Amino acid sequence: MFKARHKIDRNIYAIKKVRLFRRDEEENERIKREVTVISRLHNQHIVRYFQAWVEYMDDEKEINDLDFSDSEVDEE
Repeated sequence: MFKARHKIDRNIYAIKKVRLFRRDEEENERIKREVTVISRLHNQHIVRYFQAWVEYMDDEKEINDLDFSDSEVDEE
């Protein structure tokens, strides 16, 4: 999990990056169910859910370069 500043609206968001597995459809379905449950939660003690998306990457170096620190904020 890390925090990032949106380049357009300038708000700070918490980002949770989850890697899907090419050969483990059961685990991928569990992850998708988690996203669905989180998207339906409305509680003052739970961070508000905004959006989920999937990005496909084939280059292992590119994937490893996405590991951000827990407090990285894009100030651009």
